[in-house]
Amino acid sequence: IHEDPYSILLYALGKRMLYSELNKWLEVIMFTKLAKTYFEAFSNKDINTLTNMFSDEIYLRDWGNRHKGKRNVTLATENIFKSVDSITVAS
Repeated sequence: IHEDPYSILLYALGKRMLYSELNKWLEVIMFTKLAKTYFEAFSNKDINTLTNMFSDEIYLRDWGNRHKGKRNVTLATENIFKSVDSITVAS
């Protein structure tokens, strides 16, 4: 199945998919695109894209560190970027 909404709609109509099933497909596709964007931005150390993706209420917990709020998570992410030469996120 293609990732664009039009192709999904045509697929759903052809399969006579229920609205709830179609909605689940769209949610999965949107989440997948969001995750890809996040990991590409992280790999590229693109703090502006990441910050724009962060909610004001974001909470980051990793390797014993906890950060709450957009500003704190942004600062923590910048520190991660400064601590390494490159980052590669692979699927």
